[in-house]
Amino acid sequence: MVDVPSLMRKVGNPRVANIILLGAMSVFMPFSAAKWLEVIEESMPAKILEINKTAFSVGREAGEKIKSGF
Repeated sequence: MVDVPSLMRKVGNPRVANIILLGAMSVFMPFSAAKWLEVIEESMPAKILEINKTAFSVGREAGEKIKSGF
């Protein structure tokens, strides 16, 4: 349902698949996007934080599209 390879290319890094999937999955869980991003910020080293925040957002957009189809 989530075209992860395409989204990894969109983000520009093939190592963000897990965060893309986390973003997609996050729309089905009872936590706000802000809370997810807060945890990502606390968990990621500064040098990879921005790419992971972008990957999460791209994944979340994909998840929203999936959710709206249900």
